[in-house]
Amino acid sequence: MRPEAVGEVLELLDVSGLEPVSVSNVEGVGRQKGHTEIFRGREYKIETRPKVRIEVLVKDPEVREGLLEKIREVVYTGHVGDGKIFVFRVESPTPAGLST
Repeated sequence: MRPEAVGEVLELLDVSGLEPVSVSNVEGVGRQKGHTEIFRGREYKIETRPKVRIEVLVKDPEVREGLLEKIREVVYTGHVGDGKIFVFRVESPTPAGLST
């Protein structure tokens, strides 16, 4: 997501009683394709754009769906660069010989 949206998303997670597992500064290309900058009179093409990745574990499917909708409302501007939301199933392996 765009770095300027991070504060609002973290506040939303706090209000929801959830804590992020990880907040990472990342870079990506996507459809924005980078930009050019001038440094000491020379033009440089910057291929990547700064983004932030927030990872959260949510067990309850109803809470997850509500949270996804709230995050979309916070970060969506309708412009390229809003970011993406990925949902993964996280499983814990059961040690041999133990039942769950």
